[in-house]
Amino acid sequence: MGAGRACLHHTASYGFEHCLDVLLGRPDIESDAKDCMGDTALHLAAINGFPMCAFNLTKAAPETCLIANNAGQTSIDVSVANDRGEVRPVAFVFSPVSWRMALSLHRSCMLQGVPGALLLHNEG
Repeated sequence: MGAGRACLHHTASYGFEHCLDVLLGRPDIESDAKDCMGDTALHLAAINGFPMCAFNLTKAAPETCLIANNAGQTSIDVSVANDRGEVRPVAFVFSPVSWRMALSLHRSCMLQGVPGALLLHNEG
């Protein structure tokens, strides 16, 4: 597939939630795989504004929220940069990753001049 992308990248890019769920249920799928730009499927869901895909990817592998692409951006950074506010709230799923993601989101929002950044902490 083009640009070094796997099936998971394409399903996240186009918002195919059901296909994404099927792929995430397979043991041979790497949810943290990067394309030639260093983007994971979560980056692409965030870039294209598919919150349920982003949620399902985050739920399946919360550590992918902290993976930076070749430009040094996490999925939260690209959602802010692409003005995809609908994706940002889904990053808060699990702790302790959630707390680090909240700080990353807050930092990204402040750097981009986006008002109303929320910091949430889940003790669970």
